[in-house]
Amino acid sequence: MSTIVNRDQNVPISEFRTRVSYFVDNVEQSRGVVVVIRNSRPAAMLVESDQYEEFRQWRKEKFWEGADEAFEEMDKGGGKSFDTAEELIADLHNEED
Repeated sequence: MSTIVNRDQNVPISEFRTRVSYFVDNVEQSRGVVVVIRNSRPAAMLVESDQYEEFRQWRKEKFWEGADEAFEEMDKGGGKSFDTAEELIADLHNEED
């Protein structure tokens, strides 16, 4: 088959297993996304490698932006201090609520 899939496509894992090369070819050509479905839920995503590298770079930039903000806050005397990882985790859970 040479037909290009839609940009985003949900595919049962059984079909993905039997046609993996087809989906890789199509993602490579269309920069679309294949969502692999297992037990009626998304289990994995297949994206074109350049898209993934762009995401990794964006994630790295966001991490360092957050780290820079945290260091600036600490330099100004702000921020929180924790004695244990458990205290930190508990505080993070409280922020989610």
